[in-house]
Amino acid sequence: YEIQVDNTSTISAPFVANQILNVSQASIGGLPAQQLWWRVRARNASGVFGPFSSTFLFTPASGTTTPTLSTVALSPTSVVGGATSTGTVTLTAPAPTGGAVVTLSSSNAAATVPASASISAGATSATFAVTTSAITTSTSAIVTATYSGVSQTATLTVNPASSGALPAPSQVSPAADARFNSGQTIVFDWSDVSGATTYTIQIDDQDTFSSPTVDQTVSASTYSTSTLPVTRMWWRVRAVDASGAPGAWSSGRRFEVR
Repeated sequence: YEIQVDNTSTISAPFVANQILNVSQASIGGLPAQQLWWRVRARNASGVFGPFSSTFLFTPASGTTTPTLSTVALSPTSVVGGATSTGTVTLTAPAPTGGAVVTLSSSNAAATVPASASISAGATSATFAVTTSAITTSTSAIVTATYSGVSQTATLTVNPASSGALPAPSQVSPAADARFNSGQTIVFDWSDVSGATTYTIQIDDQDTFSSPTVDQTVSASTYSTSTLPVTRMWWRVRAVDASGAPGAWSSGRRFEVR
């Protein structure tokens, strides 16, 4: 679900609050003591959002909330040396007047971060770049963010440049010629590939995959859907490295929805 909170009834960016959640409720602190509006919408397993709900008006009680550091996150969490990852620091409440300066550090010279990230007054987050250098063996760097006495960490894996295309993943499930009922959730699972940052899965009613029904990029080695048509189909998957270079496709495995 995506929930948006704003100080205008039109609800447009920049939002007072904007969160993505996997449960149908949200607890949001640090909202200003004024009239606010909120709305919410759902997203399916394919990443497609539905329509927003109606807009509702509410007014938080007055009070001052002192923000602390909530999280530091990296995207992607695994890169080839020489590539860049984007870090995001997030506060538990909007930054005070004058903004908030979050101190940054890295445990490994293979990944370099700026000395700090500045969050503007009234905002809850800011991004920063993590630059990496070429290496010969995989290594991990712990990025630490500190604000108001609170520290949070995130780990970045830095990999050596690949000497060739990534190998094809091994398909785990569904098994060849598996059968499913219409509307049933089908979980596609395959093996992790070292050096992969994302995977591309294709599902088609032809084993040539000339016009895939599903052509989806995912960060984990699994994908699920319950909206496939009633027909015989094939699926395949490949890994993609941090530079965006795709690896070899797996074989096409047949299954049926009936």
